[in-house]
Amino acid sequence: MTQLTLPGFAPPPTLASLIRRFDHPMHALAAYPEVEPAIRSQFAKQIGRSGEFLVDSVTHRYGLRSLPSFEDEPFDRHLIITPRVFDRMQIKTQTAPNAMGNYVFTFAKGYSRSGQGRRPYEAGDYDIKVCVILPLNAVYFTREQGHSVTITPLLLRHILDFPQESLFAALRPHMMDVTPS
Repeated sequence: MTQLTLPGFAPPPTLASLIRRFDHPMHALAAYPEVEPAIRSQFAKQIGRSGEFLVDSVTHRYGLRSLPSFEDEPFDRHLIITPRVFDRMQIKTQTAPNAMGNYVFTFAKGYSRSGQGRRPYEAGDYDIKVCVILPLNAVYFTREQGHSVTITPLLLRHILDFPQESLFAALRPHMMDVTPS
């Protein structure tokens, strides 16, 4: 839809035109998620970190604490349930759906361009998979096994309507641990 303009008045600038005024790499993500795939690739670590911060926001919102792990750990966050009970979360972030409208999260460690490449996680590397669809602020927690998670449009609608449900379902194995005696 095009906005009509009055004679003598310039149309308001678009976000893209404002961004082009800045000639600095820091501003490359200013139009996120409407950026070129090369930009998303260049800033993949920053986008992933943003997903981790969104997970922190969700867990803190529901009364839990999440703490970052060290870089060499096979998981991203510690989820503190009680002072003696915690889970390890591995977080993956997506920006766009595939051609079928699904968001597919592959849980593998490493980078394709590194010497070791991408490889599967080992059993026990983490407890909870967390899938983040960053542009929609959607976060899905699961304990399901396997190397990938697919979020269909129907599941996505459910996640957006009931954002805490998957978190509490992932915590279900600890419910006996946190119930007062």
